[in-house]
Amino acid sequence: VGTKERFTQALAGLERTLGGTMAAHCEAGERLAHRLGLSSVVQTALTQVYERWDGKGAPRGLAGEAIVRPLRVVQMAHQVQAYHREHGVEGAVAMARQRSGGWYDPAIVERFCANAPDLLDGLPESDDSWEAVLAAEPGPQPVVAGEDLDRCLEAMADFADLQSPQFSGHSRGVAELAHAAAVCYGLPAAEANRIRRAGLVHDLGRLAVPAAIFGKSDRLSNGDWERIRLHPYFTERVLSRPKALASLGVLAGRHHERVDGSGYHVGLRGPLLSDSARILGAADVYHALTEPRVHRPAHSPADAGAKLQVEVQAGRLDDRAAEAVLVAAGHRSAARRRTWPSGLTAREVEVLRLLARGLTNRGIGQTLCLTESTVHNHVLHVYDKIGASTRAGATLFAMQHDLLDGFLAER
Repeated sequence: VGTKERFTQALAGLERTLGGTMAAHCEAGERLAHRLGLSSVVQTALTQVYERWDGKGAPRGLAGEAIVRPLRVVQMAHQVQAYHREHGVEGAVAMARQRSGGWYDPAIVERFCANAPDLLDGLPESDDSWEAVLAAEPGPQPVVAGEDLDRCLEAMADFADLQSPQFSGHSRGVAELAHAAAVCYGLPAAEANRIRRAGLVHDLGRLAVPAAIFGKSDRLSNGDWERIRLHPYFTERVLSRPKALASLGVLAGRHHERVDGSGYHVGLRGPLLSDSARILGAADVYHALTEPRVHRPAHSPADAGAKLQVEVQAGRLDDRAAEAVLVAAGHRSAARRRTWPSGLTAREVEVLRLLARGLTNRGIGQTLCLTESTVHNHVLHVYDKIGASTRAGATLFAMQHDLLDGFLAER
């Protein structure tokens, strides 16, 4: 086969590959929009983002008014703002006229060109247009909360996991395991739910790392590792933009931190890591071990549990958090149980910690989901076991025996 024929075959193969990629992008975009509750017009538009006015687009070769009008406007605006940034109003107008009838709807191009100076005046010169976009929303801005927020976060989790088949279901799996572990750990229902939400979006920042890096079956370079180590940072940054999700982003961005300070991206250690962050980190490690990766097959639950224990023994993962994860995953309390001083039970230690933090019996009950009378009985048992009769004495006992470090650091 001659050079020309090989080149033609290569172009045909590239066209098929790009066509398949475009079709996949369109379908994924449509499904994401549906799950986020966006309008049918938006859903349809996302299936047409690669179409052209002249019918030479993909994946279906739609032409003219078969392409929904909002998308026709967005297609032109997408390029106009880029040209305006680099070449000013005249450059943006020239580009639009050149592509009129090809890429863009001629009527929309003419309307833009006739009003270009006014339309482009005051256009943000940087990419920091979040507030401007929100302000341009016609009518009242919709608010997402409760179950609707959970539904949106689940959609974002699934979309992020599409990056590679090896990650399919990872975010949901970590979220559910972390939630169950938080319950086993004894955290309040509200905090367990927050951990679940953080688990859903903990890997959003992975989308800032090229999929090819995660697809390598051979040794990763130092540069590859540096990019991977930044993905929790990107998760935190993405979620910091909507103020309502900022605290969730902080927790989600801690999933690779380790108790001994060896984690990333901040390198937090010991008391600086909350119980919630420790649980999320342990759940992420365990669940990832049970999933196949390009460089290894999936570990059995028993092997994953054993490897989690190795991380505990090395001082990287918290023993209580790891134990809660193992119990939630169906293991028989595989982690070593800590022996508390003066014969205190784990629940009594939780009560003592909150007591030392200044909470009333009612506040302790609300935090631990216990009745006030149950808390009163626990307090009496604690006082009897440690030989104290006042809150001050109990607090001194707790400090003496290092029972307060790291507890409720985020609350």
